[in-house]
Amino acid sequence: MNSMYMAFDDKSDHNGEQDVQLKWLEDQFNQARADGRKVIILDHIYAGCRYKAAKLWHDKYNNPYFQLLRDNHDLVVIEVGGHDHFADLRFHSSKGVAELNDPSSLFNFHNLFVSPGMTPYGDSNPGVSMFEIND
Repeated sequence: MNSMYMAFDDKSDHNGEQDVQLKWLEDQFNQARADGRKVIILDHIYAGCRYKAAKLWHDKYNNPYFQLLRDNHDLVVIEVGGHDHFADLRFHSSKGVAELNDPSSLFNFHNLFVSPGMTPYGDSNPGVSMFEIND
């Protein structure tokens, strides 16, 4: 399993570090496709997340991230995010995504499970979330 810390917060650009991370993510999708594998994406602050109306991702990274997800929707089993401290299940249609051009076909992608215990902070609860993915 390959993993890498990816921070696309709106506080700083980390000297282009996100560009390297997006390239890494693209490489992971390409390798998974070549190996016939599926992927699960785990993140604390998921794309589109806000706190008190403040965006927590740089706008310039939304489009490339969602483009990668949409282009590789057949590989992504689920994305699990945290930060919001409540449970929610979300998805996107392939059309009307950020500022991307709509594809010719309509499909659902970006299955996102927001888990309140994914990444607890301090004394926040729950501290653990458990779920099972099966056929």
